[in-house]
Amino acid sequence: MSNFESFKRIFKGEIVEPSSPEYSEAIARWAKNAERNARYVLFPKDEQDVSEAVKFARANNLPLAVKGGGHNPSGASSIDDGVSIDLNRHFNTARIDPENKLGYVGGGALWKTVDHAAIEHGLATPGGTVNHTGVGGLILGGGFGYLSGKHGLTIDNLVQATVVLADGSIVTASDTSHPDLLWGLRGGGGNFGIVTEFVLKLHPQRRTVFGGFVVFPPNVLEQVVAAVDNWWNEAQENEMIMLGFTRGPDKSPGIMAILFYNGSEKEGRQRFKPLLDIGPAVDLAKEIPYEQLNGMLNQAANAHGRRYYMTGTSLKSSISAHATEVFRRTVEFTEKHPTNASLAPYEVFIIYELLPNHNICKISPDATAYRSRGPQANVLVMASWDEEEDVKDVDVKHARAFSREITGIINASAEREPKEYENQGYGNYTTDPTDLIKRSLELWGNNYPRLQKIKHKYDPTCVFNRWIPIQPSAT
Repeated sequence: MSNFESFKRIFKGEIVEPSSPEYSEAIARWAKNAERNARYVLFPKDEQDVSEAVKFARANNLPLAVKGGGHNPSGASSIDDGVSIDLNRHFNTARIDPENKLGYVGGGALWKTVDHAAIEHGLATPGGTVNHTGVGGLILGGGFGYLSGKHGLTIDNLVQATVVLADGSIVTASDTSHPDLLWGLRGGGGNFGIVTEFVLKLHPQRRTVFGGFVVFPPNVLEQVVAAVDNWWNEAQENEMIMLGFTRGPDKSPGIMAILFYNGSEKEGRQRFKPLLDIGPAVDLAKEIPYEQLNGMLNQAANAHGRRYYMTGTSLKSSISAHATEVFRRTVEFTEKHPTNASLAPYEVFIIYELLPNHNICKISPDATAYRSRGPQANVLVMASWDEEEDVKDVDVKHARAFSREITGIINASAEREPKEYENQGYGNYTTDPTDLIKRSLELWGNNYPRLQKIKHKYDPTCVFNRWIPIQPSAT
């Protein structure tokens, strides 16, 4: 069905074109530099609408992008002069089955929707650290969260998915139906189709947890890092620390730690006592409702409408081995630029996501498409800036150069050789299109040939190619 007028008659959802008053809002993304000028923005109401949208795009040779939360600076959820299928309007749903401890989550849902729905039944599942992130991108890329120390990756809790394939057919992927597709969805990204519903295992969760920001001045950097290194060596499954190097709201350099303990404030403060005894300048950690946990970072580093550049690597050493140099360069990079006034003023967060990973590592690297299950931690390097004009290449290049410098420092400090199945960074933190082909091999390694066969089976013409594309192969 290639005729646009015919398509409009059978499409039940909303269609936004460049002439529509709501067009700017329809193409808006979390990162300003991820916006693209789609020819059509489609808001499907049900799975059949999604199917018809895919068939319409293919029949008219229009490139296709899929948006859930739109929380990625790469532009993977956007498209120039093509079809943008936006699931967030009508698929931002979470239905909880408390008896079987399952969550039926719409493909356009945000984690806030899931967190709030599940905790009403005393349940939760691992799901990100920013609750305005979409479930789709995070799950398909692996999925880390505060509960991953106890319950593993989000994909380790994925039991079923409803998928619209490249030919418009609608299938269920599970251990008994299209199990190869389910294997690929567990870390292979959006390469195989559009997931309209995820079914996730839920776990009993107490209604309050200990969490929040503590901030230290630069003069105690070595003490803070040593305390965090010591904690991480003996970390327990109910806790997590996110350690960050940045500047505060007053632009003063500082060391930020976000603490999480899945228990009372008294228990949490005891677990983090060596760190807290150093004496933070600011201590906002307290016992909070669980559903507030994934919202703590929403504004600190993740406000909508700025320009972002992100990259990541994996920590395979103590933070002490490189902290002084990384902190120094972060402070220098965020100073006013004395020799290049045309560069935008940057905000930078270097974030170490530290959690006990034995429940992640106990799963074989070939059990899911996501294979990186070694004794390591994610590191995110994120630069953001405001620029009213179209994004300047010089700003992006400057942010990219800094990010690569920082990841290079961290990688050079590694105290051991990486295991064969470990990668250099979390795929969901890969946002640079210049790196995507190289990253596909780094992320999937020995799992890549199997992914190529699955791609050939379900999407041989690469209709879905916006996030770290997998090249199909029949052999």
